[in-house]
Amino acid sequence: MRILVTSGNRLFGVGSGVDRNTLYASDILDASVWASNNSIVVGGADGEEITAVVPYYANRLIVFKSSKIYQVS
Repeated sequence: MRILVTSGNRLFGVGSGVDRNTLYASDILDASVWASNNSIVVGGADGEEITAVVPYYANRLIVFKSSKIYQVS
């Protein structure tokens, strides 16, 4: 994982290499469990890497790419 943030009793991480636009989430209250179905590709297959992730209001995240910003809930 290149980036790790905490929000809402979970850890969120950003992949690297071919997974550079994928956001992963740990299980609730157990940061040692990272199920494969707890991930999303942010922005589809645009190929842009995630450059930053910031916790936001009510368990939402703001995900930054070089030319786009996304809200993930």
